[in-house]
Amino acid sequence: MTEVSIPNHQLIDNSRNDHAGVVLRALRKLLPLNIPLDGGLRVRKLLRAITEHLEDVESLRMDTLKTLAVLDENGNFAHEEGSPATSVQFRDTEAAMQFAEFYNELMQKTFDTDLTLTRAHLQDDKHVWQGKTEILTELGDLLEE
Repeated sequence: MTEVSIPNHQLIDNSRNDHAGVVLRALRKLLPLNIPLDGGLRVRKLLRAITEHLEDVESLRMDTLKTLAVLDENGNFAHEEGSPATSVQFRDTEAAMQFAEFYNELMQKTFDTDLTLTRAHLQDDKHVWQGKTEILTELGDLLEE
């Protein structure tokens, strides 16, 4: 059996699954800011959509992992004595390679949504905030001009 540590995916093209976490954190940073009503609603809709998508990604990851890993009698991941709880014991090297290929492909997939966010959603004549440029950068492709 092959044991491989699977890191928690740090989510960074901001519409790709591997970057979605950065976008999610950036959207959360917008919530307390003084932005127009339409923008606040749009941010909340995007938060829900991306969160739901990431839950689906994680569910698919775990389902696939369970088909390739060694499970104990309760259906949980089996761990060798002394190994970290975040390590997974694969059935064999081929299963580990199959999961690595699947995971890389999954992280490269993009998240598609019809919802857009523009600078106009974030500020207008009544709602001017000193836009924190790091938030705008973290939103990446999600923020349309």
